[in-house]
Amino acid sequence: MGDPAVVKSTARAYRDDLRQLLGLLAGAGVSTLGEATPQALARAVAALPQRYAVETRRRRICALKSFFRYLAEQRGLAVNPAAHLRRPRRSEPLPRAYPWEAAEQMLASLPRRTLLDPRDRCLVACWFYAGVRLGETLALDWRDVDLADRVLHVRVANYGRRRNVTFGEALATAFDEVRGANGDDAPVFVGRFGSRHEANAITEPRGARICGRTTVGSIRYETLQCARRSAATRAGSA
Repeated sequence: MGDPAVVKSTARAYRDDLRQLLGLLAGAGVSTLGEATPQALARAVAALPQRYAVETRRRRICALKSFFRYLAEQRGLAVNPAAHLRRPRRSEPLPRAYPWEAAEQMLASLPRRTLLDPRDRCLVACWFYAGVRLGETLALDWRDVDLADRVLHVRVANYGRRRNVTFGEALATAFDEVRGANGDDAPVFVGRFGSRHEANAITEPRGARICGRTTVGSIRYETLQCARRSAATRAGSA
């Protein structure tokens, strides 16, 4: 059953939530639970103090829905008036984004010491300048990179939707540094032994050389994507 103290605290919160909402129902003229209607419940929820956070309001409504479901299933209530009562949406905070200038400094500070460094710089440049996701980036073959028209053909995308992403001179230069003599069917990003680079080599601790710290700050591909999108929005192009 879990920690008794937690169970007791949960039961107390559930009881307090119900007591408040049933009090609001009584104030609206509902004298018995059988008289409760969806409209009366909606008015009771709307009467909750405006200072309540979204999560608090969601918890109150969950308590009400669970209570009336119990009455309908176990206590013979003819109709569950809370069946279609909706909870407010959770607010989704905007992701943190690097300032464009700081992200450019991060990219410039990546090392140039080994043969794999150009690959890593190009990988980070794809996140930053094209805003593509990690899996989409690693799935790229050279036939997907149109250097003449500066277009990335993203074939492996979320929800199976293909898309084309344009890019500029900076990313084109990064691609030129790793192009070599690879054929069109070859993956753009390969590991030490020539096979396609894997996501876990980047997201796990051993990949900290790419997703780690530069002389400027910490690199995370999600926030580099957001830096690109934030800059595009400010420029009026997104």
